[in-house]
Amino acid sequence: MPLIERHMTRHDCLRWLNRHGYPLPPKSACIGCPFDFEAVWRTMRDEDPEV
Repeated sequence: MPLIERHMTRHDCLRWLNRHGYPLPPKSACIGCPFDFEAVWRTMRDEDPEV
């Protein structure tokens, strides 16, 4: 069932992952999003250049 139909927020998803022992994923964003900080873009460039 899609998360929207379950009325789960991003925070709800992170809590579920944490409770079940899954690693927490990095926050996703559109490429070129003007709302992200410079440090986020640097991390993406340095750690996952194929994104």
